[in-house]
Amino acid sequence: ERTLELERANQSLKNIDKTKTNFMQISAHELRTPLTLIMGYSQMLEQDTKNDPELMSLAQGILDGSDRMNYIVDSMLDVSRIDSNTLLLRKTGLRIDLLIKKVNKEFEKAFEERNIAMGVDGLRDLPLVPADPELLQKVFYHVIINAIKFTPDGGSITINGTYLNGTEP
Repeated sequence: ERTLELERANQSLKNIDKTKTNFMQISAHELRTPLTLIMGYSQMLEQDTKNDPELMSLAQGILDGSDRMNYIVDSMLDVSRIDSNTLLLRKTGLRIDLLIKKVNKEFEKAFEERNIAMGVDGLRDLPLVPADPELLQKVFYHVIINAIKFTPDGGSITINGTYLNGTEP
């Protein structure tokens, strides 16, 4: 009797999990259409406001917010793909130093505003890493944004890399 009860509870949890995954997929797709419109109109507005710095700043604010929302929608889709085992990894030989440099460009303004020094050490010496560039970029994006969040103004963040070649340090 308890085994049957556990099996029913397990089936119920599976159904709830499937419902959650479906909800995330549908929500993300439904958000994408109006978000695309907002981004398109904002880009047109930005082009038309080149002579008005205040309006251009407002248009850029809308674009920045839209980019952030687009990132969230993409993350929702990634989570639903992970849940449904449909996330495809596109592995390539990846240079970590170039990836970190690309991610750091997104945070230049935050580094400057908070007077945070961002450094890297040893990343150029690392061999190519077989990884999905887009997904690994998301990982480092979150690592760096959390480092910024928890680093006091005037502090520093350093990313170090060492190739161990299968041996202990």
